[in-house]
Amino acid sequence: MIVTSTVPLPELISMANLKKHAPIRDRLRAVIYALQNDTAEEIALRLDRPISWVQGWVYRYRDFGIEGLEDLPRSGKPPKLAPHELTQFIARVLEGPQKSDEVFAFVGRDFKNILLDESWKGILFNSTTAHPPSSLYYNRIGIV
Repeated sequence: MIVTSTVPLPELISMANLKKHAPIRDRLRAVIYALQNDTAEEIALRLDRPISWVQGWVYRYRDFGIEGLEDLPRSGKPPKLAPHELTQFIARVLEGPQKSDEVFAFVGRDFKNILLDESWKGILFNSTTAHPPSSLYYNRIGIV
C-alpha cells in the first residue's frame, strides 16, 4: 500500500493516543503503520482486523485526509427534539430529581414523565410507550 501523509507522523501518533480520538484510534493506527511501510497483512494482524478493513481506511485517509477517518453521517429517523430542547432536557436530567418529581432517583418512566409534564408536551413519547430501562434513555440522549 502506498500512502503519503499531509500530517507529520509524530502528530498522527499523538492523535492516536488522545482520548478524544478514541473512536478512530484503530483507523489512525492503520494509517501510521502504513506510513511506516507495513503491509496490509501485517497491519491487519497487529490490529486484529480484516485486511479489507485496513485497506479501506488507509485508502480513505489517502483520498480524504484525517477527515476521511471520521464516520460518515448515517440515515435514520430525525430526532423529535430540536437541538436546544435536547440540551435543556439533558441539563434537566443531569440536575437530578427535584422535589416535584417525588422520586429519589430517575428510572425510565421518570424520563417519560419529564417529557410529558414539562415544556416538551409529550413530543418524544406517547402514552402507550413502554418503559425501557433508564440506561437506554441515557444512551439515546448521549449522557453515557
